[in-house]
Amino acid sequence: MALLLGCRYRRVVARDNTIRLGPRLVQLRGRRSYAGLTVEVRELLDGRLVVVHDGVVRGESPSPGPTFVLKPRRAPSQDRRGRRTASPRPLPPRLPRLTQNTHTGRRPLPTHPWVQRMNRDIRLQELRTGRTFSRRSDGGPNH
Repeated sequence: MALLLGCRYRRVVARDNTIRLGPRLVQLRGRRSYAGLTVEVRELLDGRLVVVHDGVVRGESPSPGPTFVLKPRRAPSQDRRGRRTASPRPLPPRLPRLTQNTHTGRRPLPTHPWVQRMNRDIRLQELRTGRTFSRRSDGGPNH
């Protein structure tokens, strides 16, 4: 029951098999490396930190002392910022949406500058010579 009373946080295990919650650090036990896994960290009412993965306690840290007061944390990024009270950064302005055409990436769109220039050059050559030109030498769309 004591493991249920407290605050719960999700954290990703570091490469050295540790979890950081604010200034505190917990080393995970066992032969296995948990690096990269998301685990649940429980900060209990008495100040202990308990790391749980798949319902099993994988690490524990003692209470920092009798003066400990449990304060819920919001996010890992706030733990890293410390006690700075900076105003949140404004979001960047939304970029304009590109053309609504779906593009597969195989060929440039007809509106692409290279395609427009090539079409213009072909039209000029057709006007000069009086002949029509095709980009394909075989003449068929599937060859």
